[in-house]
Amino acid sequence: MTATLTDIAPCQKQLKVEVSQETVQAEIDAVYQDLKKVASVPGFRVGYVPQDLLERYHGEKAKKEVLDRLVSRSLEEALKSQPRLDLIARPQVTDVQFDPKKPLTYLAKLEVAPEIPLGRYKKLKLARSKNAF
Repeated sequence: MTATLTDIAPCQKQLKVEVSQETVQAEIDAVYQDLKKVASVPGFRVGYVPQDLLERYHGEKAKKEVLDRLVSRSLEEALKSQPRLDLIARPQVTDVQFDPKKPLTYLAKLEVAPEIPLGRYKKLKLARSKNAF
């Protein structure tokens, strides 16, 4: 997985994430293994359905599950690799390009807290007035 962070505005950043094709294929296989245990297809007992029939009857459901798993896992990993981000909102995922034979790519728009320069504040001396409490 590769992640590239770019600045859009002072409080917005864009994260471009690419997940390798091998990872995509492994996740597809895992989803179909999980689906095989519970899916019902006419003429077959649960757990004994061939994968090509699973793809025909439950392909859209499996595709959605693969995308959900890959995007959530890779986005979490990409955000952990960027330690200086202070997110203030949930990332918005756009431009998802998914093909089982190609790497998965998407963009995540991030809202971050603004950077405020603090200036010189250490070693300040304060004078206490005599009329204070």
